[in-house]
Amino acid sequence: SALTECIDAWVANDADRIAAAVAEDCIITERYGPVYRGRDCALRWAQAWSPRAGSRFYEWQGTWR
Repeated sequence: SALTECIDAWVANDADRIAAAVAEDCIITERYGPVYRGRDCALRWAQAWSPRAGSRFYEWQGTWR
């Protein structure tokens, strides 16, 4: 599924794969408020969390509604 691909890409720290996994007109809402609209914005968001930006994602924990 697209969700599984997005999570796998996030764990792999692969911003390009994250962007490829979401719809062109996607809307990403962070739980503390920011909203990102569209694939290009999703790519920039993912790049900001990339290892090059000093972040590293190791594991996904959580549930989906």
